[in-house]
Amino acid sequence: MLHLLHMLLEWHLLLLVLHRLHLLRLLVLHWLHLLRLLLVMLHRLHLRLLLLHLCLLLLHRLHLLLLLLLEWQLLLLKWKALLLHMHVLLLQQLLHMHVLLLQQLLL
Repeated sequence: MLHLLHMLLEWHLLLLVLHRLHLLRLLVLHWLHLLRLLLVMLHRLHLRLLLLHLCLLLLHRLHLLLLLLLEWQLLLLKWKALLLHMHVLLLQQLLHMHVLLLQQLLL
């Protein structure tokens, strides 16, 4: 009888160990699942950061395009100023020629 009790106790202990191992397995599976969720969240964050990076690159390109357009506008304004200056010089020359012509006619 004592021997039977001893065997039952050993079986009971063995079942307890198996149960603990099963609980440990479930705990490991749970942690693996949490790690998988964390990786999914990190992947989504990474994709969002990539999208943000692409948007910043696009903004940078637009900024460069705006600077280029401003340089062209400045160049056009300089050409306009040069043409106006040439126009003033031509008008001064024409006025001077008119004065000389009037002087010749009055003499």
